[in-house]
Amino acid sequence: MTIGVSGAAGSNPSIYPASTHTEANQSTESPSSAFQELIDKHLDEIARSQVAFAQYKLQGRSDLAQGAHHWAQKQREALVALGVPTELYQPGVDLSARFHEKHPTVEATVYDPSQNGRAVRTDYQHWLGKLNQAYATLAPLPVQQDVQPSPTPSVVAPAVQPAKPQPVKTGPLQAAPPKVKDYIVKAAKEVDIDPQLLAAIAHNESGFKLSARSSKGAVGLFQLMPSTAKELGVNPHDPYQNVLGGAKYIKDKMDKYDGDLRLALAAYNAGPGNVDRAIKKAGNVKTWEAVQAFLPRETQRFVPKVLGTYV
Repeated sequence: MTIGVSGAAGSNPSIYPASTHTEANQSTESPSSAFQELIDKHLDEIARSQVAFAQYKLQGRSDLAQGAHHWAQKQREALVALGVPTELYQPGVDLSARFHEKHPTVEATVYDPSQNGRAVRTDYQHWLGKLNQAYATLAPLPVQQDVQPSPTPSVVAPAVQPAKPQPVKTGPLQAAPPKVKDYIVKAAKEVDIDPQLLAAIAHNESGFKLSARSSKGAVGLFQLMPSTAKELGVNPHDPYQNVLGGAKYIKDKMDKYDGDLRLALAAYNAGPGNVDRAIKKAGNVKTWEAVQAFLPRETQRFVPKVLGTYV
């Protein structure tokens, strides 16, 4: 999977003329393909990190989730230094489908030494070696005079000049009003679910508005339908019970779909009946990539929006 790029390497595939290479620096790959490979490696690691982040959150491993988040941020800094447009990889952009095209979800959790231990570290070292090879291929290539060269970033600590302070991403829970935050934290503890996930859902469902109402009759912070609230045994008009109902509902859907957060969110938005029918239409393949085309467009938009807010 490749993208068009601009910036340090430009969008012109001949920006590094092959005729200007020295014999020692010549490679079987074209300069533009080497640059694209370099970008793809960073984007792949962001995608892996986003999947790992979601899995660790579900497992309640906030420490490992934070490690995944930091690793993704290092890749973004490297892409900034390479001049790649930030709209392709900024934190709100969900790249997880990029990972799922090539790997099962379990392979995302490479940050935990307990997961296959040495094998995981070997995989990381292999990726790091390939990345350094790509930089070595790119580094000696001349740059057109009208293009300002960017510093070659370190893989671990990319150099971005000049350094600019970046806002700290604290998560959707911190954006909630104090009373709403208290409700979410209390419900998350009662149901045993990540409060940041609940906050991400509430943010996208109602914008944290207690009095939110939809044209279809959904009520409150978590936009519960009266029939759903009745099944959950909560009063949707009571703010805390609305949050508790939303927490119970998403937890139930995560259990139903074996911890697959994207399918659970799809069921939250469209209803489990629609998701089950989509799975059948997809040949009983229970993955977001397989079923999303058979779901309502609103749901196709809702799932990545919530994940983007959550991650």
